[in-house]
Amino acid sequence: LLFIGSALAFTAFAQPKNSAYLDFTINRKDFVDTIPLNYRYGQILLVVAIDGKTYNLCLDTGAAMGAIYENSSISLALQDTTVTVIDSQNAKRKTRVMRLAPMQLGSLTITDYPAGLMPESVFSDCYNDGVIGFNLFRRGVSAKIDLQNKVLILTDRKDFFRKEKGITFRYKAYQTPVVTLEPSTMCRDVATFDTGFYDFYTMNKARSFDLFTQAGKDKPISIARKMREQVRWKGKGRASIGLFGVGKEDEVASLQLDRLRIGKMSFFNVPAKTGAGNSLLGCQMLEYGSIIIDPFREKLTFQPRNSSDTCRVDRRPSDFFVVPVGGKPIVSLINEQSKVYANGMRMGDTITGVDGKKMDNFCMFVAEVNAKKRTYKLSLLSEEGVKKEIVYERP
Repeated sequence: LLFIGSALAFTAFAQPKNSAYLDFTINRKDFVDTIPLNYRYGQILLVVAIDGKTYNLCLDTGAAMGAIYENSSISLALQDTTVTVIDSQNAKRKTRVMRLAPMQLGSLTITDYPAGLMPESVFSDCYNDGVIGFNLFRRGVSAKIDLQNKVLILTDRKDFFRKEKGITFRYKAYQTPVVTLEPSTMCRDVATFDTGFYDFYTMNKARSFDLFTQAGKDKPISIARKMREQVRWKGKGRASIGLFGVGKEDEVASLQLDRLRIGKMSFFNVPAKTGAGNSLLGCQMLEYGSIIIDPFREKLTFQPRNSSDTCRVDRRPSDFFVVPVGGKPIVSLINEQSKVYANGMRMGDTITGVDGKKMDNFCMFVAEVNAKKRTYKLSLLSEEGVKKEIVYERP
């Protein structure tokens, strides 16, 4: 599944150092539970039950705790405190932390789970009812996320996954898991492993990309040139969505990485882009293999579907990006050397139809372009009120 031109990142949370939000309870000990998951619109969704009602919560390792929305019908136990929340675009906002009523996840009952109270957004409208964050694992729960078989295996047994084969790399738990990776030769980046972020990889522009593309004392000209050669196009616009809305307009570099190396695992021809927030390693990686999260040893074990330490992604970066503005799907950034630009698409165009079907809002657009199709006929309306139609072929 692929969003046409949209890059969706969920949220990261900043919390007081003296509170890790691990003081919730799980009713079972010495358990192994296999829970069905739904992979939809690039998000891992888990069905939970609270007070007899079911909800779809996104499993988001990039969030330090849970989240629910202000318009949610989810039952709350009590209000806890107020914290500062930072979304994927580095937008900050103070929010209340609530404790959820007892939540049934598989055979587990989780009591007093902490969740930040977030404003209504495109996420609550189109994607999920809330979030389960990385604190579930920091509480002493190992997990295996298997998109191919559509299951999440949870256990509190420290050695349950220890004999499973795969490629292991360490993470540092700064309330969320941070891994070291290599997007180009002699270029090391640190990225949050974020299952709430759909794309494969996004690179912080100021702290990573700009540094990698500039030759210096510790970086030969050839290394910086190699990084620059992987840029497919650049433009100024908005290419990502954070929890508090669309990111600010900025220069964005769209890349196709020859090789993205994580530990001993190498992915080839990986689409990526730059962003204002932290570098993120996203959920798209799990379309190529399962992953085991071991919080006891702070390790991730990737199990490639092809049973190899190399994997060809072979996806081209998109030539345009779409974000919600006033609830409508708006072209927010475009490659001016692309076929869609030559055919008439421009920044600011509203996508009013897909394959003859009227698009009343951004959610309808998201649902329509996630169909397994190669080619779309897009109806556009320019800022000047001019109607256009173009054919777009998915990269």
